[in-house]
Amino acid sequence: MNGGTVATTQQAEITAKPNRLAQWAFIAAAAAWVGVLVALLRPRLLVTLDSMGSHAASWFVAQRIFHGEGLTLHSSVLGAGRSYTFPYGVPPTLTAALLRPVFGDRAVAVCLVLGAVACIAATFWAWPELRHGWRAVGVLVNPTLVAAPISGQLVFLWGAAPLIVGIGLWRRGHRWWATFAVAVAVSTHVVVIAPLAALAVIWAWWTGERPARLAPHVAVVTLLSLPAAAIAMSSPGLSSPGIGVIVYEIAITVPVRALIVFVPWALTLIPERPPRLLTQVVAVLLLINVVAWWWIDTNYAWGSLVRKPDVEGLAYVNSASFEPGRVHRVLRAGDGKVTMFQVVRAGGVLDSEFFPETIGRRSFGTTEAYSTFLRDRRVDVVWIWRSFDQRWKTDEHAMLDSLAGRGDGGCDAGHVGVARLTTTDEYDVYAVTRVCPTKA
Repeated sequence: MNGGTVATTQQAEITAKPNRLAQWAFIAAAAAWVGVLVALLRPRLLVTLDSMGSHAASWFVAQRIFHGEGLTLHSSVLGAGRSYTFPYGVPPTLTAALLRPVFGDRAVAVCLVLGAVACIAATFWAWPELRHGWRAVGVLVNPTLVAAPISGQLVFLWGAAPLIVGIGLWRRGHRWWATFAVAVAVSTHVVVIAPLAALAVIWAWWTGERPARLAPHVAVVTLLSLPAAAIAMSSPGLSSPGIGVIVYEIAITVPVRALIVFVPWALTLIPERPPRLLTQVVAVLLLINVVAWWWIDTNYAWGSLVRKPDVEGLAYVNSASFEPGRVHRVLRAGDGKVTMFQVVRAGGVLDSEFFPETIGRRSFGTTEAYSTFLRDRRVDVVWIWRSFDQRWKTDEHAMLDSLAGRGDGGCDAGHVGVARLTTTDEYDVYAVTRVCPTKA
């Protein structure tokens, strides 16, 4: 009898030890999350991989709203006025804009924090079995969830949260509420969330849902998200780079972003006892976070917690040479696109959006081809930095110098006119004449 009691006690101690370790691991992960989210709110202007586009979009919308000008379909400051005000991400962009009078530039960081918290809360609500032990730790160290706020993926977080809520509603049998939640998610970020929603449907079918039961819900989501999809697909960010570039970007982006829902799903399939497998999975997730430091450049994203905005470009932006309303082509590397945002805030217009695919970082081969490019983009000023040459190694700087060497009469049917405005150790600024003066 005593031997049985001792054996039972020893077994209880063996079982409790992993649980206590998991509790401490969860407390450590939760504390780390609090520290990161607080740190995101510290900089006045958050500078990270994808934040500057959100800053510019919310700033423009706030300017329209609070100066009584009203919202417009197209943004007058991006893509030479041809870009959409909301190519996607209406809820987070509009929310950040409405918060700007209170938080200023920190409004984007506030919305990032809200999006991250919403995703975490939605995950624990959608999968109640993840609320304890190593599974809960696994949720908090999900590499995609960790990378999203520090990388400035505002629209993704705000799209992922209602998608996860939709999954939770579906699991509870509230099918039509789930459908509307997923429609909101897809409409918020159609390019990334639509493939994730499609994968969720495939998973539901694979695990036993009848296609006839899924079909009406898929149809309603598709119908409700069509307007957002039409705008996104016709925006310069998707229409200008070409189908090959877009397919490639989606192919390398969606599998990584999909982890925000597939890691929780996978964690539910792993038995809690014995805990060894779960601890190994959590260790792998932690390792992926470390590997991502180099793989997807999260080292730059982590730097956002302490990074100050670069101010080298303000000397030109605040000078007499800068003309508000002119279309600027800003070519720089390593500044998190802060210089582009500074141009917009000073009243300038960009020839591109903040998406790398729209900037057109490439070589042109001939001055005629480059002149056609500048005319199509309606470019008035090219601001090119030495860092851009070093990073991208294109021939654009050489094209500008060649066109500038043609002199005052260099503008003709095949060439734009180019004159150097400003030169420093870090950059050159060129004025572009697209419409040639009439010769007497």
